[in-house]
Amino acid sequence: MVPKKKAMTSEKASFVKRRGHADAKEFAEVLIENLKVENSKAKTKNQLDDQKVIFKIGGRTYGEIEMRNDSEIHYREVKFWLERNLTFQLLKSKIRPNKKFNERIILYGKAIKKLKSVTNLKQKNNARGDF
Repeated sequence: MVPKKKAMTSEKASFVKRRGHADAKEFAEVLIENLKVENSKAKTKNQLDDQKVIFKIGGRTYGEIEMRNDSEIHYREVKFWLERNLTFQLLKSKIRPNKKFNERIILYGKAIKKLKSVTNLKQKNNARGDF
């Protein structure tokens, strides 16, 4: 039996899925400014140096990009991952300001202005009778 995935909290949803994707730049800037990039080092005789690019903060690994060529199944694949909870905490701590929209939604960074402009547009359209 496959375990069910946990539903994304509304805080994560408002943070991750913003209308228009205008905030991808905010995400990228936080990652670029905070993650230290290193190449991996072989740990056993069957491994090679530099097989992975490792993203770290304070010696703690947040993610990796790995070139896979160890079998016919994985030949010429690139594996990429970021640790979800560490990355989410990093983004929450670095993207300011934040504003509590309601009991379940917290807005961060450019999402505040974006929601305000969308809300204002809807109010104008409702006043004119547009839907």
